[in-house]
Amino acid sequence: MADPFADLRSPLTPLAPRREFAAQLRRRLEAEVRGTDPDPPSSGAPPVSITAMHPHLITRDAAAAIRFYVDGFGATEKYRLDMPDGRIGHAELRIGDFELHLGDEFPEQGFLAPGEGIPPVSLTLIVSDAAAVLDQAVAAGADVERPLAEEFYGALTAVVRDPAGHRWLIQQFIRDMSPAEMQAAMNEGDEG
Repeated sequence: MADPFADLRSPLTPLAPRREFAAQLRRRLEAEVRGTDPDPPSSGAPPVSITAMHPHLITRDAAAAIRFYVDGFGATEKYRLDMPDGRIGHAELRIGDFELHLGDEFPEQGFLAPGEGIPPVSLTLIVSDAAAVLDQAVAAGADVERPLAEEFYGALTAVVRDPAGHRWLIQQFIRDMSPAEMQAAMNEGDEG
């Protein structure tokens, strides 16, 4: 009679926990490290793990936008996918430690660039030298919406609009402040 446990004893057959058990164990261990509830109240949706978030900008001229981000913010282009009609379907850039995705408009799919009004999204760059990054962005074609100034929350901040119409905040934190200190500083500014 054949041994029904032979496969379990074979050194070539690794044993692995069920996928559900492994995911539950990982979730519990991560929650313990964070000091949070491993079983928060359910929203009814299955649990998911978000591993990254990448802004995706829609532009009218993705090639020009890429040149601006490289020249203005020191981005590096990871790759781009060119469509047969000449549009850039997708491009990925690195700015510091972060990834930015962008592409040309595809009105037939509902992907449109910002209009003449206010951009729907603002992006923030945290930098070590806001004046230098602001100068670099302006030299590459950005329009200054707000010049560099010290803000109540402890940062030097400038606001620019890139040639594709997207708004960027360039920030250099010069002082650590708690949320309570920021709130108090904001309230003082409202009174003055």
